[in-house]
Amino acid sequence: MACATLTFLLLSFAVTPATASETDEVSEEKITSSQGPSPYVEADIEEEAMRKLDAIEKEHPQGISAQAAYKRYGPCTLHPAGFHTRKSAGHKYGGVKPVTVCTKKVTGIKMASQLRVKNSLIWAKAGIQIPQTANDKDLRTGGKYKKKYYTVKFTQTNINYKCKGTKTHKWSASSIGRLRYQGRTLWARVTSPILSVQCGPH
Repeated sequence: MACATLTFLLLSFAVTPATASETDEVSEEKITSSQGPSPYVEADIEEEAMRKLDAIEKEHPQGISAQAAYKRYGPCTLHPAGFHTRKSAGHKYGGVKPVTVCTKKVTGIKMASQLRVKNSLIWAKAGIQIPQTANDKDLRTGGKYKKKYYTVKFTQTNINYKCKGTKTHKWSASSIGRLRYQGRTLWARVTSPILSVQCGPH
């Protein structure tokens, strides 16, 4: 019975979006309000999680240290990654690779990222929000992040945005993570650092 319940929870977790639809345009202030790592906080529903994360961002605008996050919130943190074009694709495609790391085993991780490009005074969506769910191997495999070993390390790698030309634009991205730990649901949210990249939006 317990096994069947766990299977149901994981299946439900896999098909549920990591985040609600984002607004088409956001301000410069919103993009720059939080540029560092985020703890995963416990919440039953998304709205509650976003309120908690808003409060954390106000208290720690440059992100919270892993040590402080583990002590106050739980074993996992979400780290942003800057937009870059892929050398392997001749710099014609770009994306971000946010990373979730945990000091303890978890039973499910899902991340979703939305690219944004600066258009005059606002930041507009570029492409659609892309989700990725950790598979069993991802959850069993640890790894190093910034020279420290973690029990779980999961990187979103499926963002492949096709550039339109090579004119330089300012890029960022918002990423939200959701995971299951000891039967609880935890959420995190980060904003990528602003970078000028030779990649045009379409």
